[in-house]
Amino acid sequence: MKEVKGEIWDTKGLAFLGYWALKKHQFGHGLLILHATALGVKVGSILHLKWKDFKVEEYEEQRKGGIYIETSNKEKLMIDWYLIDVCNGVFNQIKKYHPNITREDFIYTNSLTGKVLTTSTLKRELQSLYKKTKEDIEELIGRILTYRNIETNVFEIAWAREVVKHYRYLKPAFIKVSKKMGHRTLKDTIMLLECDIVEEIELTYEYFDKTQFGWNAHHFDDEIKIRDLENTVGGVKHILTDKQKELYGITW
Repeated sequence: MKEVKGEIWDTKGLAFLGYWALKKHQFGHGLLILHATALGVKVGSILHLKWKDFKVEEYEEQRKGGIYIETSNKEKLMIDWYLIDVCNGVFNQIKKYHPNITREDFIYTNSLTGKVLTTSTLKRELQSLYKKTKEDIEELIGRILTYRNIETNVFEIAWAREVVKHYRYLKPAFIKVSKKMGHRTLKDTIMLLECDIVEEIELTYEYFDKTQFGWNAHHFDDEIKIRDLENTVGGVKHILTDKQKELYGITW
């Protein structure tokens, strides 16, 4: 297998690319990058979305989690309120300069040509966008972006890598992701994500949060502070048991 040079795209890098595209008024490409990354989908499955799909009635009453977006294969996925607000903000910004735009129009269009984005030209357009972004960032702050050449499946992969990472690369996470991505085998998923399944759980000893009660071990040197602690832990009445008093050497 041919080695691919550069960093693997992650959701953070894609979010930056999406927002940079919005900053450069490439609204269709920018929103597509943000939405595809957030939903973990193949880009072709959401190109049909229109501005009306992000319009929400009874705004405040519905702000619970987000709204559901239906992909072209009838999969319903939730997109959160932050990205909904970004999308509607972009719509309002475009409408200032193009008053003829309506909620019935497609979201993902080429800002230069006005044409709806298609899978046949999207790869070339994304690579051009990434190349220009690299040049802009290097000129502005002297930083060189080292991500790989962008492909149209990069959004789905970045999302999937975040999922398996969140679940510590355990097998059930790979199974879920593999099914969503439509892979025939887990081996296909592992090769695409370029990360391996963790077969065993490693024990860790970092779960005890010594700060959660607002006191430290040195309080045990002072019986008065411990006595006060009985009624002040987190503002809730807390009674030390006889066994705890014995353990801490408390005689009252």
